[in-house]
Amino acid sequence: MTKARFVEEQSPVTIKEQDGMYYIHICLNGGWKEEDAGEVLYGGRKMRYWECDYNEIVTDNVDVADVRTYPEKYLNYVVKKVDPMEQLRADVDYLLALSE
Repeated sequence: MTKARFVEEQSPVTIKEQDGMYYIHICLNGGWKEEDAGEVLYGGRKMRYWECDYNEIVTDNVDVADVRTYPEKYLNYVVKKVDPMEQLRADVDYLLALSE
């Protein structure tokens, strides 16, 4: 989880599916904040933004209904990375099993 800033309020969960992958954005505990934007760029004006606890998940293996229902469970979710050698061994074992 990280903090993220947006110019517009965000939905708690946004899920897009493309080519068998889920792109999930979780934005919880958000609220509007202001800070001094700097004299040089903004003439001393305040900058208003929406800040939230944020996580982004890209995976092909997730219970989408559970993410929508319980997004707080996925705020610290990290996708497990597959060791390329383990994947290669699994692929070879699969191909060998097919040829038997």
